[in-house]
Amino acid sequence: MKLLTKKIVLLISFMLFGVNGYTQNQGPSTPDSGGGEPLPILPIDKNLILLAIAGTLFGLYTIHKHKTKQKKTLN
Repeated sequence: MKLLTKKIVLLISFMLFGVNGYTQNQGPSTPDSGGGEPLPILPIDKNLILLAIAGTLFGLYTIHKHKTKQKKTLN
């Protein structure tokens, strides 16, 4: 049991510190800093409801598939 909790804590800490590197604010790229043209700002808030529904449906499908697989192995 101790080994499992250590693995979970280690996994969570790697996930948190790994995301930290991606979320660093680099600032906009300007032509005078040698970065070329600044990147366009892309919206990510469109169709988030559909993405959440698709994720929920996929999760329910995976749970259902796992439960039916367990029932088959128990019989």
